[in-house]
Amino acid sequence: MSEHAERYTGLAEEMALEAKEPRRSELLAIADRCRRVPAESPRSFIEAVQSVWMTQVMMTVSYGEDSIFCPGRMDQFLYPYLKADLEAGRITQDQALEIIEEYFIRLSHFNGFGPNNITIGGVDRKGHNAVNDVSFLMLESLRRLKGLRNGLAVRIAPETPREFLLKACEVHRRTAGIAFYNDTVAIQGLLADGYALEDARDYSIIGCAELAGTGNSNGYCSGSSCHFERVIESTLNEGRLYAAKWQQVGVKTPPVSEMKSFEDVKKAFAAQLSYAVSMMVRISDVKDEVFAKGFPTPLISSTIEGCIESGRDITQGGAKYNHSTVSAHGLATVVNSLTAIQWAVFEEKMVTLEELVGHLRNNFKGAEELRQQLLRKAPKYGANDPKADAIALWVTDLLDKESRKHKRPIDGGTYRGLMISAGGQVLAGHALGATPDGRLAREAVSNGLSPANGTDLMGMTAVFHSAAQACRAKLSGGTALNMNLNPLTLKTDESIEKLAALIEGYFELGGRQVQFNPMGRETLLDAQKNPGGYPDLMVKVSGYSYRFVDLSKALQDDIIARTEFEI
Repeated sequence: MSEHAERYTGLAEEMALEAKEPRRSELLAIADRCRRVPAESPRSFIEAVQSVWMTQVMMTVSYGEDSIFCPGRMDQFLYPYLKADLEAGRITQDQALEIIEEYFIRLSHFNGFGPNNITIGGVDRKGHNAVNDVSFLMLESLRRLKGLRNGLAVRIAPETPREFLLKACEVHRRTAGIAFYNDTVAIQGLLADGYALEDARDYSIIGCAELAGTGNSNGYCSGSSCHFERVIESTLNEGRLYAAKWQQVGVKTPPVSEMKSFEDVKKAFAAQLSYAVSMMVRISDVKDEVFAKGFPTPLISSTIEGCIESGRDITQGGAKYNHSTVSAHGLATVVNSLTAIQWAVFEEKMVTLEELVGHLRNNFKGAEELRQQLLRKAPKYGANDPKADAIALWVTDLLDKESRKHKRPIDGGTYRGLMISAGGQVLAGHALGATPDGRLAREAVSNGLSPANGTDLMGMTAVFHSAAQACRAKLSGGTALNMNLNPLTLKTDESIEKLAALIEGYFELGGRQVQFNPMGRETLLDAQKNPGGYPDLMVKVSGYSYRFVDLSKALQDDIIARTEFEI
């Protein structure tokens, strides 16, 4: 690390010999900073930011650009330096803002997911409000730049000043890029994972929407994925899958002819999910063993609490907290399929289960009327429907319980549930046959914790009620709820107040996380046709932000298809 920084020192001094003022003084200041950090303690705000950036660069060089190196709660560890500089007159607020903007620009240069999500706000380790000047400067920086990959993770607690929440909501007038997190629910989840209270309060967001301790955990977030949406397919086909040309992949469960009640269907679903989770865990355990034996990471380990104390690399269980995640997506596709079976087969008796599976195998050919009834009349997750929401909670709770049955062999760490998509909803749908909710084969599945596109027609509050029910399960790995907003409804101060109130209400219900795309359908369609006119149009894909024009058309279409809500 020191040698890397020294090379920058030498280069800056060499360039200064040929430079004229004021560039010469700037280069000499760069050399002075790089000679000191990150080897020694920063003396100023700009040195602190330089130290963070240089560390992230070397982490990425050391381990690979597609890895996840999020810097954590930067507003907390940068604030003492800013405060000291302001009090001594060494810096102004505007100069500090420019430094943060420059850091954000550099952070967004990375092509991989790697070093991006930054956590701000929330409570400190003692449970007190942690919002400070750096928190506000980072919001303003995001507003001015109109985007940041992955974005800002904004923690909201009962102690959070409403001014901070309103500022975060106001940023949506210009760009996406903020995700809101409920401190109350997040902290409770980490306590269930074995975190000490102070460490749970000090959590950060890594990757897209995954929760972990700050500088003390090996989260292995989203390292492996359980294809949730395939579980319902294997349930109805004795463990066989469309993607495998109907070969046996899952555990063999009873044929649908023997399923005489909805409870029989749920029992088979639970068996298939248990098998899928166990297979994913086996693969993940093999990966962890390979990493521990062949790919130690001493540089990363030197920054993680517990590794030096225990004398063990992070890959060998040296961190203070160790856990892996069972990542799943397509919740609404799964829930809507189960509710459709309950409604159409066992309540309304419109079709037998055998007949329904036959239509699924035939992609609803000759059964369009039935498909439309399943699409439009069956209960739906995201509509505040008690039946659908009860099944959503049953499914998420089952995922949590099945995940927690498993421990990491290397360190005994817990497996946790995680509900995000990371943009995989299109690929997942491409490998899936027709489903009982009326979705056709190869169509995209729902993303993360969000309702299926076009089914959330009862308004924002209905979505929040349904999502809050699903969040009652301990999915402490994290969840991602995406919503599109009509930008015209964010123009007034009253609308910003209303958006803040909606977030507060959702969090009081027990929602864990939510993020918004404040771009209208017409804007997205025009950007798709004329990408050159929208170089800075940022959207939330799943937990991460991305330039809309750089996404595949399939992902663009999926985002456009989301319901557009008004405040």
